[in-house]
Amino acid sequence: MAVGVPILLPRYDARVDELGENYPFFWDLEEGTTIKDGNQKDFLDKLKKITSLNKEKRQELQVYLKERALRHSKENVAKVINTELSFFWESYNG
Repeated sequence: MAVGVPILLPRYDARVDELGENYPFFWDLEEGTTIKDGNQKDFLDKLKKITSLNKEKRQELQVYLKERALRHSKENVAKVINTELSFFWESYNG
């Protein structure tokens, strides 16, 4: 993600948070299966889609992924944590 390479992965809440709800290469697990179960139709469909991207779409996706990765950089995460700790500290000492 940080270098802009498209990622094919199951639609898990943590990944949706990282990549965004509309990321096009989440695949949905078939009911009653796990990630270890092979022959997932949606996985195969998304694999075909990701391997057939044209140059323009790959470049758009690369920009998108790099922007999303910045949200999770140590600098940005540190800002969020600092804000939350400051709020907690002010509430505690208030």
